[in-house]
Amino acid sequence: MRRVTTCRLKMDTRLRIELWLCLALFCPVHSGFAESLKAPAGSAIVNQSATAPQGGIAIAFNAPNNVVNINNKDPAVDKELAAIEREIQHLGKELRATREQSPYRKAAFENVSRLAHQANAGLKAKEAERALASGNTAPSEALLREQEQAAAQSADDGNRRAAELARQQGALAFLHDTRAALAAYQRAARYEPDDVPTQILIGDLQSLLGDPDDARQAYLRVAQLARDNLDHGKDSVEWQRDLALSHNRIGELLMTQSNLAGALGEFQQALHILEPLASSSPDDLQVQRDLAATYSNIGNVQKKQGNLAVALVEYQKGIQIADTLLQRNPNNPDLELDIAANHLQLGDIMSDRNDLSNALAEFRLAMTGAEKVASRQQAENEETPGLSVGHHNADVIRIAARNGIGEVLIMQGDLDGALAIDQQAVNVAESLMKQDPNNTDWPQSIAAAQSDVAAVFMMKGDSANALAEYRKAQSGLEKLSANDPANTSYQGRLGTIHLGMADALAMSGDREGAVAEAKRATSIFEDLVKRDPTDSDWQASLVLCHYFAGNQSFVEHDLPVAASETRQALAILTQEADRDPSDLLVQKAIAESSLQLGEILESQGDRAGAITQLQKARTILERLNQQDATNAFVQMELANALVTLAVAQDSQGDHAEAAQHANEALSLIDDAAKRDPNNTMAQITLAETCLVVGRLSREPESQKAILGRGKSILQTLKSEDRLPSNYPDLLPAFDKALASVGN
Repeated sequence: MRRVTTCRLKMDTRLRIELWLCLALFCPVHSGFAESLKAPAGSAIVNQSATAPQGGIAIAFNAPNNVVNINNKDPAVDKELAAIEREIQHLGKELRATREQSPYRKAAFENVSRLAHQANAGLKAKEAERALASGNTAPSEALLREQEQAAAQSADDGNRRAAELARQQGALAFLHDTRAALAAYQRAARYEPDDVPTQILIGDLQSLLGDPDDARQAYLRVAQLARDNLDHGKDSVEWQRDLALSHNRIGELLMTQSNLAGALGEFQQALHILEPLASSSPDDLQVQRDLAATYSNIGNVQKKQGNLAVALVEYQKGIQIADTLLQRNPNNPDLELDIAANHLQLGDIMSDRNDLSNALAEFRLAMTGAEKVASRQQAENEETPGLSVGHHNADVIRIAARNGIGEVLIMQGDLDGALAIDQQAVNVAESLMKQDPNNTDWPQSIAAAQSDVAAVFMMKGDSANALAEYRKAQSGLEKLSANDPANTSYQGRLGTIHLGMADALAMSGDREGAVAEAKRATSIFEDLVKRDPTDSDWQASLVLCHYFAGNQSFVEHDLPVAASETRQALAILTQEADRDPSDLLVQKAIAESSLQLGEILESQGDRAGAITQLQKARTILERLNQQDATNAFVQMELANALVTLAVAQDSQGDHAEAAQHANEALSLIDDAAKRDPNNTMAQITLAETCLVVGRLSREPESQKAILGRGKSILQTLKSEDRLPSNYPDLLPAFDKALASVGN
């Protein structure tokens, strides 16, 4: 069964994407701002139709060809989503556990109904049936516990009957109290220690509750049972499948602990069992589903290791099997949820392949499919309470799908839309948490969604609300981490939240607090990288820590430290790029870091080195923009690189190249800002670009127009209280530049 989660993302991956955007587009280091106040007064910018005097820059600011058609409602293509990494893990636990318990739940309902309607039915049985009809399982669980205790004392097959009754209690308890469900299944295992489904469920529930060591022991017991029975020549299909399941479960546990090599080994052992088994049993639905899940598990490992091309092949194998099964069983709710989960996975893959239009379509299909199942199961609940098996898990998929949709909306610049759908995800997860407070998936989902909300607030320039949301997420994750300190997923999420808080504190002007949070994040990710140097997510997070440190050092004018931190980021990124040149997220991060290093080198007086780095950034960003000219964020960053390059080239006397790059920069950012007036980042970047380009200009009329527009933008943002609290007041710089026009 495919495992898909709402909460892993590796949660940090989505947040890491948004931090890149906030740092790259909101910090005054970029957009050529650092150089704008130092630009030579004699630099010039004029309309394209005019003649640039003495080789000065000529730009057609109002020319119609300056507008690149960006449709905010058309999905953008950006590999930044490549790291979305939901890790496709914990949702599967819920899906499997619910599916595997559904026969027990149905048996429990029928058992309670039988007891309530027999001739000598007592008050307890009748009350249990009435409570069950309203969704209250507690009286039924108590009734079945009495039956269990009586059966255990019976001499005639008492243990088997007691085990069955304990499993029925576990199935009823599962959706409201995971720990109580576990206790019931553990009693069942004491009655029937060789029952494989019980052992699997025990392991699954222990994993859900954050007890990986105990879960592994349960799965190892299954493996030993399977081997013992195979050695004795018993039903080979059943026991081979059980052996493969144990390998898959152990592999998934190892993934949560970032032991990717160990996980891959377990999945490959499962594959060696299941491929020939599926070939010889083409009509065995469960074997086929297990094979599909194994391909997906291998894809998950390859993706986390950065081997995207290999991961895609594995995912496609699993998806092909799932699609075929759905065609044969169109009304099977388990398969429908499998397919919804597959659409989630495909959405991530399409993002990895720089295809956001298809990613958005896949995420919406996932949400629609899950809502369809949830709606149907809800109707069944109303008719026959206690028999529903899918609604709970359909809600989980809906949360994950909303997360993916939010990603795409962010990349399109639709921040209000992203904020709304992320808040919906928070609300759904909080509702589920109330229903099942012992299930660790829900606090993870809440923290993930809260972090998403925080990051959108950051993009909107609202550091106060961002910080409040980050702190909510931090509180929830710290509780989870305290209960499961070996879980590297929790640690990674906390690390990225610390970095998000550092960014928010820096935006609010609290430099000391920002440095402290950034150090906490760096310490976490350095430790995680030491634990598993092959995990590309931890490497990417550590890169962002160095990038942030370099960024803040630049703001504080500590240029040597800024250069050192940025070079450390580039060193890690270069290694990642050498390992997988197709990883566009790495390429994008190289562009961001090269742009930052170029600005630092320019400030240090190393103009040649600066131009080299800026050209590198420009080349990468132009390639991304050529793949899809609708990505507003790529275009804003490309504008940053081009305008900064123009400043450096103009200072070297290369006016023709500078004119071309400045023209392109202004066109790109002007369009992005026009298409989304509510995008504060785009508006600030446009204003800063106007200041830089205006300072370069030698044509008075064009200079006045550009500087006047930039000043007007800032005045509007200031009047609407949309500027970050610590954002420098550039209006005097505009006034000074305007006063010097013609002088």
